Amino acid sequence: METRTYWVLPSMRLRLEDQTRRDGLAAASVPSSSESGMGAADLTWFGSGSFTEAVQRLKLPNVKFSPHYLWDATRHSEPTVNAATVQIPPSRLPAAIAHFAEVTGMPRLPSDSWPVVYQTLESYAALHVFNFTEASKWSRDQATEKGFGIPRAAFTFVIRACQNEGTKLNADPSPEATAIARALFNSVLKRAELAGLEINETEKRELADWIHHQDQGF
Repeated sequence: METRTYWVLPSMRLRLEDQTRRDGLAAASVPSSSESGMGAADLTWFGSGSFTEAVQRLKLPNVKFSPHYLWDATRHSEPTVNAATVQIPPSRLPAAIAHFAEVTGMPRLPSDSWPVVYQTLESYAALHVFNFTEASKWSRDQATEKGFGIPRAAFTFVIRACQNEGTKLNADPSPEATAIARALFNSVLKRAELAGLEINETEKRELADWIHHQDQGF
């Protein structure tokens, strides 16, 4: 396998490998701890503001960018992203979940998307120094690469829930997926109660089941 190594900035490398490979921006922008140095590790990207802008400043030949990928235009066609952004129409949600979404602004994601949100944010918190803007963007891109069309706003909603519930993504140790799910559950309940919604135990359980909050000791 042919490997070409470009020195992007001191202590950070971008590898453009054989003709079958395209690099996802989210994956390519995570240098190892031995390579990162200051600037990459703290997500300032040596004053460029983002990984993409740092690479663009190098003016590497034939490198092209899309919202989720970078590739060598002489060796690859533009990648396609198959994941479509999915939010369920209120009419197709269970009645209790539709009501929670309407009152609290909770994203109308399919039930099976919620574990992806928690796991992706858990990974972000473990790998990065927390930055609110980067956290939602990185997580959205990671989910897209896995085939889940989860909008960035959904990650933003959960990150704010974590902040409100004291489950900080910059905590040490960083929170696990179960703690992030618990924070979302508690935050949605509080938002609903503040809006005057009367919630019974059945509705709490239905919410917990929908968003995959496993610790149901209400």
